[in-house]
Amino acid sequence: MAYKQHNSPFNLGKGCAETDEGCIREGSGSKPFYILNNIHGGVWTEGGKFATRADAKAKLAAMHINK
Repeated sequence: MAYKQHNSPFNLGKGCAETDEGCIREGSGSKPFYILNNIHGGVWTEGGKFATRADAKAKLAAMHINK
């Protein structure tokens, strides 16, 4: 079994859906919420940044419906 280090900068975003926080994180600025890429790591570039957590959740829900 492979060891998974959740706080590693090399795995940023990978497995985030398995955590209590999910893949939405809060940053700073006028649109502080962003979505982590659960598959490839890093920030999900197609999602953009969002003014509220609810906006980010809606984008994720729409993406999951389309897959």
